[in-house]
Amino acid sequence: MHNTKKILLLLPPSFLYPMGAAYVAATIENAGYDYDIYGFFYDNRSWFKKNRISTNKDSSERTTIQNISANMSQEYLFETIDREKYDYILVGGLVGFFRWFYQMLPPIKGYNPKCKIIMGGGITKDLAENIIFEKLAVDYILKGEAETNLIELLTLLSKEKTKLNDLSRIPGLCWKDSASAIRKNTTIRFDLEKNIIRPAWDSFHINEYISLSDTLFRFNKTFFPILAGRGCPNVCQFCSPSIGRFTPCSIDSVISEIKYWVKKYKFDFFFIYSEVAFDDEIYTQNFCRRYIKEVGKPWAGQIRTDVQFSVETYRLIKESGCMFINMGFESSNDRILKIMKKKTTFNDHMRNLKHSKEAGINVFGNFMFGHETETAEEIRETFDYLNNYDLINGPSNGLAKIIVYPGTGYYRNAEKKGLIDDPFKFLLSYSMKAGISDWDIRKNDANRLNISALSDDEFYEVVCTENIKHRRLYSKRHSAVDVERRFIFNKESNFLFKGKCPTCGSLVDFDLASYHNPLNITTLCHCCYYITTLDIYKFTETEKYLEYLKFSINDSKKIVVYGSWIMELIFCGALSIPYEKIIAWVDPENPDVSSYDYFYHMPQLSLEEIKIQGYDMIISLKPRSLTTPRIIEEHGLNPHCKIINIAPDILNIDICKVMERKTVAIAGGSDSVVKVRESFISAHLNIVIDNYSNINQICNADVKYDFIIYDKYEFDTTRQELAQNSNYLINEILYTIFLLDGGYYAKC
Repeated sequence: MHNTKKILLLLPPSFLYPMGAAYVAATIENAGYDYDIYGFFYDNRSWFKKNRISTNKDSSERTTIQNISANMSQEYLFETIDREKYDYILVGGLVGFFRWFYQMLPPIKGYNPKCKIIMGGGITKDLAENIIFEKLAVDYILKGEAETNLIELLTLLSKEKTKLNDLSRIPGLCWKDSASAIRKNTTIRFDLEKNIIRPAWDSFHINEYISLSDTLFRFNKTFFPILAGRGCPNVCQFCSPSIGRFTPCSIDSVISEIKYWVKKYKFDFFFIYSEVAFDDEIYTQNFCRRYIKEVGKPWAGQIRTDVQFSVETYRLIKESGCMFINMGFESSNDRILKIMKKKTTFNDHMRNLKHSKEAGINVFGNFMFGHETETAEEIRETFDYLNNYDLINGPSNGLAKIIVYPGTGYYRNAEKKGLIDDPFKFLLSYSMKAGISDWDIRKNDANRLNISALSDDEFYEVVCTENIKHRRLYSKRHSAVDVERRFIFNKESNFLFKGKCPTCGSLVDFDLASYHNPLNITTLCHCCYYITTLDIYKFTETEKYLEYLKFSINDSKKIVVYGSWIMELIFCGALSIPYEKIIAWVDPENPDVSSYDYFYHMPQLSLEEIKIQGYDMIISLKPRSLTTPRIIEEHGLNPHCKIINIAPDILNIDICKVMERKTVAIAGGSDSVVKVRESFISAHLNIVIDNYSNINQICNADVKYDFIIYDKYEFDTTRQELAQNSNYLINEILYTIFLLDGGYYAKC
């Protein structure tokens, strides 16, 4: 029987849905096999689950998931391998997981030498078979789609004797014969139109993957993945498509699967996870009509820029609930598009952009920099294009630097030019971090192969400069307008900002409960789906402080940043700090640690190293830390340099303008509260001010105050008491001041 062998499906670390593994699991389940899953998340947490398909007692076991902490994940995996004595371990993924496989698979083989490790996925297509066999302790390689070969291999291996002729009949199989020679079979394609197979998400830690899905688009919205087809119609030089040409699933199977997941799980929208969502206009129209009639849930997907879709088709896409379309523009320069073999032109970009915009669909683009022989002028041209047409949604989405990895045309060209001496050493050292908007572009990114026409320094200079311009433009262009503030005073007491999306005019909310960084406050417009930002310097209380900040920064020559928000500080459009003035930054959570890590040109240094830097200003992103002489003296920092906070202090605000109240209670004895109390007294305000040592005394007081001031650090522990006190119901909150220096909150 099929189910007599023990099988483990092992998933490498990722926060994304393990799409390929879900289809592998479905293939195993449909054949009646029992199997276990051990999966890793991107933060090295892991999970383990037994799936008993062949018995009727599986209902409880299928739903039992063991969650393993990050510090125990590897140990627990090895213990599981040693305990369970699996017959087969199935692994797979992209070539970017090579180092993880190299670290994990040989030790696994050591714990259970008799198990057969079977590897599939994109890595088997992109790497030489000898590297996989020799370095990863793999016994069998399966190329292509699991539906075409996996069960046949498992069935054959379960026999007492396996003949060479039998192995030769399995499509896509690679193995070593008795003489250790590598034997390879050709692959075949799985017929998606005739066969319906639904990924086995029910057997996975699916709710955790759903909750993590909001990190992909940074929308604060979760999505569920759907394949409308497999493969890609093109082979670009920077990419290695999964399995060849694009073949669509039948519309019946796609709609049926979508309806199934809608009933099973809670999420915000579907995302068509295929490398290409649609490439045929008639198919697209028929899908949209069915989707309108039978589903109606919001969705999004990816479309190539060379599709010949009419405005009418885009209107139908919009009508079916499409939130946005992702298009892989990659570059706006025809020479670069030709070099990357994109098979599209700038005119293709503009035609599709025109048709989709005319239909009312927002198009968000993907762009890559550092193509073969790409110049600084061509990089700037592409940045100008994406900025002019507002093709990037959110400050961090859609931009990447070229990564040269095995399986791509760029990699093969680099080998021919002698840029890669040892493929194995390259695999162990090369960087797969492609981002340019976060921490993944650094001056010390030595493990990235640069194939552009620029030197490393020239490439980083142009990309950093243009990306900063882009990020600042985005923060200004998409900053909410007509913003109002209020305090929601209940068990989830929090500040709420309401404003209008500058793109479409719809109302947007900013809930500050989830933000600890006032320079990185964003929300999603639920009408146009653009990410909208909140500019903290637009308010009356902060406009003058912004002028003070700009004057101070412009007057300085060398700046040290104290705080971990350096990315948001540099990208803040309101401040527009000359970033070349910043010589270093220090992490306040680890002030004595020097990682020599870089954000753009700026190294992270320890406080000891900061002391010997020739700086004349410290910008503090931790307002209650470097602002007091005691801290400066304690760390031996320059007492003569100027120290400023990115957020205003209470004494910079004219309290009289907003304090037209009769009774005020002030609680606490911190430096900030004392300063507030003194400033009120010196202002000779015509109000009654009562002082308390803590906020609980206010809750128990007989007086009904219409303005309360207390230290923020008492706020978290006492907000429920205040909210439940009859004197301070939400309808009696008259006004709110949000002070951004982190020292205190004032409420009325």
